[in-house]
Amino acid sequence: ERSHPGPTPSEKKSQMHWAMLLHNELQRQSRLSTLSWDDKGVGPSHNVVWTSVVLINEIEYGRGSARKKQSARDEAAKNALETLQDELFEPVSLIPSVPLGWLTVLETQNIMTLEHQRTQGNLLGAMV
Repeated sequence: ERSHPGPTPSEKKSQMHWAMLLHNELQRQSRLSTLSWDDKGVGPSHNVVWTSVVLINEIEYGRGSARKKQSARDEAAKNALETLQDELFEPVSLIPSVPLGWLTVLETQNIMTLEHQRTQGNLLGAMV
């Protein structure tokens, strides 16, 4: 039984640095400039609980709380990475005016709906 709280040196070494992984992923996607953090500490200075929110394009992607600010950021970043992973990306080349690229599932569904309506004559040739 340990006499002090917190991770042991071996536990600390194995902790993931989720904020760094999020930073690297957004840099890979050329979206790093859209990342921002909203950090708030609540409670007395000897017992602060930090809440961090990850914002990408000013939209909340993840939230985390912890006694240390960096730990709250790491938890928020882990949740943000899970949200980003859930966005699922698909290659699309359905419409000639849309260059082949990577679009989110929602964008793909919108394009497929518009293409279906166009082929059924419901858009009156708006997308010819």
